[in-house]
Amino acid sequence: DRSHMRFPWNFWLCFVYLALGGLALSFLCFSELMRRGSGLQSSSVSYLATVLGVGFGAIFLHERLSWQTLLGGVIAIGGVVIVQSPVLMERRRAR
Repeated sequence: DRSHMRFPWNFWLCFVYLALGGLALSFLCFSELMRRGSGLQSSSVSYLATVLGVGFGAIFLHERLSWQTLLGGVIAIGGVVIVQSPVLMERRRAR
């Protein structure tokens, strides 16, 4: 039973602002990337959102990062770099 949970109006205002603002911004960025490049390139950029969110949390909120989190960030960034690599893009186009 969650009837005891009450949220003030400013919570809902912030929630709606962040949800709609973040959704609109990400949709606009994704649409622009789709217009300029391929679907593979556009979708790979979405992996950076998590890395940036964790990074901003560490910088601005002083959250602690474990080695597993750092390793996951390196893997995510490495994957995006590989997908965005010009050499691999040329190989895909040659097929």
